[in-house]
Amino acid sequence: MLSHQTRSILLNITAILGMVISVSLAGTSPVKAASEISNAPFILKCVDEDKVYLLENIRQKVTRPAEKTIIEALLSEDGPKAVALFKKQLKDYPDPELDRISTSRITAYNRVLNSSVPPPQVPGSVQNTSGNANVKSPSRRDTITQKVANRTQTVDQPAANTRKENETKKNGAFTLQFGSFGSAKNAETLAKKISFYEKAEIVQQGTVYKVRLSNSFTSSEEAADGARKLPFQAIVVPVR
Repeated sequence: MLSHQTRSILLNITAILGMVISVSLAGTSPVKAASEISNAPFILKCVDEDKVYLLENIRQKVTRPAEKTIIEALLSEDGPKAVALFKKQLKDYPDPELDRISTSRITAYNRVLNSSVPPPQVPGSVQNTSGNANVKSPSRRDTITQKVANRTQTVDQPAANTRKENETKKNGAFTLQFGSFGSAKNAETLAKKISFYEKAEIVQQGTVYKVRLSNSFTSSEEAADGARKLPFQAIVVPVR
């Protein structure tokens, strides 16, 4: 039978071991819990709903390298920098849930730069049934030609229409941004393509040229609906 003193020593040792284990678990469990938290579903939801600006709310909280890189790329307003981050995610931090975002954004960026969008078809002349002479439709042709001219006006003279940030005040709170470039020429090329569908403008912020929709929207949902109607990759951004 153990003496009273021996039992006291054993109880003290047990208590000390319990405290050590508790402290150890308390020190490691938050780290382990943080590593297990996945923000991928929220990131995918924001991308699918064209609400990437909401990622700003978790930007400082994410710990996974893949998620952190993806969020930085999605929130970047510099096109080439964003593409570089998407490529970095695919190469250094592959993730089965997030890879499709990087792949699709890189593909869309390259497609926009390399695509050649034809202008809308302008009705030609109508054959005169009484002879070989062509009879034109001035009113219809002039109307459509004027519309095309109006749409391209903002990019035909880039120097006059490239505005500084906050130089023009808009009524809506949101607009669409199609890309950011370090070269004014690349921005003008994209703006001309977009102008066949909607009026586009080039917003200069320092040395970066951003191609945005001239129109604005009252809500992010309305802006997202507008983006889905255009054959270009766009993100919803607040009007500043």
